[in-house]
Amino acid sequence: MSAQVLERLVEETVALRRRVARLETLEAAVHGQGCRVYNSAATTLGSNDTATALSFNSERWDNDNCHSPTVNPTRLTCHTAGIYVITGSVAFAANASGYRFAGILLNSATYIGSDRRSATPTSSTVITVTAIYQLAAGDYVELRVAQTSGGNLDVMVVGNNSPEFAMIRVG
Repeated sequence: MSAQVLERLVEETVALRRRVARLETLEAAVHGQGCRVYNSAATTLGSNDTATALSFNSERWDNDNCHSPTVNPTRLTCHTAGIYVITGSVAFAANASGYRFAGILLNSATYIGSDRRSATPTSSTVITVTAIYQLAAGDYVELRVAQTSGGNLDVMVVGNNSPEFAMIRVG
């Protein structure tokens, strides 16, 4: 085999490896790293206007080890840096008094998405909150909720809707 042929094969191999690496990166972006979790039991909240991190005991899917139901059940942790869509949904039991709050808290310090609304007297108050945010590896988010009904109030379990929390890498 001539040196020119060998050199050409090496160049093509390097170019092919670059293309494969790029395709793997694109595939990861299409399939996205992340998870979706839920709690199979209602959570009772006191009426003290203090945002409480919801705990999640079950996973719908988790393809990047983002959630641990036993170690940090309130957290979704980023292991692959990138831009994420983060969303949570909660249904508060019907009650006519006060307001309801849901927010996505980053690293126990900063809300990156939140919603506060008046109570619904005859049906559950449903809040869905979403944030698009660039996360670094090691960052974590929590879904925090609060209510001011004047007494205890449940975050209800509604199949595939409440309480649910998810994040997926999109870029």
